[in-house]
Amino acid sequence: MKGLIVEMDYSNKSLKSQFKLADKFNPLFTAILGDTELHNNQINIKNNQTESQETINLDDLYLYVCNYIKKQVHACSVCKEKGE
Repeated sequence: MKGLIVEMDYSNKSLKSQFKLADKFNPLFTAILGDTELHNNQINIKNNQTESQETINLDDLYLYVCNYIKKQVHACSVCKEKGE
Protein backbone atom coordinates (compact mmCIF):
# COMPACT_ATOMS: atom_id res chain seq x y z
CA MET A 1 0.00 0.00 0.00
CA LYS A 2 2.96 2.31 0.53
CA GLY A 3 4.87 1.37 -2.60
CA LEU A 4 6.89 -1.57 -1.35
CA ILE A 5 6.54 -4.97 -2.97
CA VAL A 6 6.10 -7.75 -0.42
CA GLU A 7 5.34 -11.45 -0.47
CA MET A 8 3.79 -13.26 2.46
CA ASP A 9 3.54 -16.96 3.17
CA TYR A 10 0.54 -18.09 5.18
CA SER A 11 1.32 -21.79 4.96
CA ASN A 12 2.12 -24.06 7.86
CA LYS A 13 5.45 -25.06 6.32
CA SER A 14 8.58 -25.12 8.45
CA LEU A 15 10.50 -21.90 8.83
CA LYS A 16 13.36 -23.47 6.87
CA SER A 17 11.02 -24.19 3.93
CA GLN A 18 9.66 -20.68 4.06
CA PHE A 19 13.18 -19.22 3.97
CA LYS A 20 14.02 -21.37 0.94
CA LEU A 21 10.92 -20.12 -0.83
CA ALA A 22 11.71 -16.52 0.10
CA ASP A 23 15.23 -16.87 -1.33
CA LYS A 24 13.73 -17.63 -4.75
CA PHE A 25 12.38 -14.06 -4.83
CA ASN A 26 15.85 -12.65 -4.04
CA PRO A 27 14.44 -10.21 -1.47
CA LEU A 28 16.33 -7.33 0.05
CA PHE A 29 14.87 -8.26 3.45
CA THR A 30 13.18 -11.25 5.02
CA ALA A 31 10.90 -10.50 7.95
CA ILE A 32 9.70 -12.95 10.58
CA LEU A 33 6.50 -12.18 12.44
CA GLY A 34 5.42 -14.87 14.85
CA ASP A 35 2.95 -14.85 17.72
CA THR A 36 5.56 -13.65 20.23
CA GLU A 37 6.72 -10.81 18.01
CA LEU A 38 3.15 -9.79 17.26
CA HIS A 39 2.30 -9.79 20.96
CA ASN A 40 5.32 -7.53 21.63
CA ASN A 41 4.63 -5.32 18.56
CA GLN A 42 8.03 -6.32 17.15
CA ILE A 43 9.34 -7.95 14.00
CA ASN A 44 12.58 -9.76 13.21
CA ILE A 45 14.11 -8.46 10.02
CA LYS A 46 17.05 -9.94 8.16
CA ASN A 47 19.04 -7.95 5.63
CA ASN A 48 19.78 -10.53 2.94
CA GLN A 49 22.73 -8.54 1.56
CA THR A 50 24.63 -8.19 4.83
CA GLU A 51 23.15 -11.28 6.55
CA SER A 52 22.53 -9.14 9.65
CA GLN A 53 19.35 -9.63 11.62
CA GLU A 54 17.68 -7.51 14.24
CA THR A 55 14.41 -7.05 16.06
CA ILE A 56 12.66 -3.74 15.56
CA ASN A 57 9.34 -2.19 16.52
CA LEU A 58 6.67 -3.30 14.07
CA ASP A 59 5.52 0.30 13.61
CA ASP A 60 9.04 1.24 12.41
CA LEU A 61 9.28 -1.41 9.68
CA TYR A 62 8.31 0.80 6.73
CA LEU A 63 10.73 3.59 7.69
CA TYR A 64 13.48 1.05 8.41
CA VAL A 65 13.23 -0.40 4.91
CA CYS A 66 12.83 3.00 3.20
CA ASN A 67 15.83 4.46 5.02
CA TYR A 68 17.97 1.51 3.99
CA ILE A 69 16.90 1.89 0.36
CA LYS A 70 17.63 5.64 0.44
CA LYS A 71 21.15 4.95 1.75
CA GLN A 72 21.72 2.46 -1.06
CA VAL A 73 20.53 4.91 -3.70
CA HIS A 74 22.85 7.64 -2.40
CA ALA A 75 25.75 5.18 -2.36
CA CYS A 76 25.07 4.32 -6.00
CA SER A 77 27.92 5.34 -8.31
CA VAL A 78 25.48 6.31 -11.08
CA CYS A 79 23.77 8.75 -8.69
CA LYS A 80 27.14 10.20 -7.66
CA GLU A 81 28.08 10.76 -11.31
CA LYS A 82 24.84 12.65 -11.86
CA GLY A 83 25.40 14.72 -8.76
CA GLU A 84 22.36 13.37 -6.91
